[in-house]
Amino acid sequence: MICVGADPGLHGAIAVLECKRHGERPVLVGCWDIPTAGRIYGKVARPRYVLPEVANLLKAVAVFEPETFVIEEVQGHGHQKGSSYFGYGVGILHMAATIYGLPISICSPSRWKADLRCPAAKSASVRMAEARIADGGNGMFRGPKGGGLDGRAEAALLAYWGWVKLARRGAM
Repeated sequence: MICVGADPGLHGAIAVLECKRHGERPVLVGCWDIPTAGRIYGKVARPRYVLPEVANLLKAVAVFEPETFVIEEVQGHGHQKGSSYFGYGVGILHMAATIYGLPISICSPSRWKADLRCPAAKSASVRMAEARIADGGNGMFRGPKGGGLDGRAEAALLAYWGWVKLARRGAM
């Protein structure tokens, strides 16, 4: 069974897991950062989604024919600068997944983290993903200097959460 998770942030990622039976750790098939590029606003370069590349990434993910595609429903707080961009990323992924016929599940961070008993700290997400995914994700959750890549780790954990939910419903 293939499960996909997506962390829609500007430093987010999409992870594809191959999940076998309950009790076996899932295998990370692929993990890709959400395509972004710096755009100049005034004197500052800010990352923005590259929409054609996001669509192509979701098209490639659709080839795996996943059982579920879990998108984290992130929301900014009203007083945060750029908080509306959170919802924009969710919308982009939702639209592209709908176009390619992926079975979408939306989940809030508080729900999946509570279900998996994952602390809110980003470093804890990286450690948990390495513990729950076979072979620790083959180093995909760490950068070249060893720092944690929480977007990739959380995308993998979202896919893992989707697998656990499907297993509980008896869909396996």
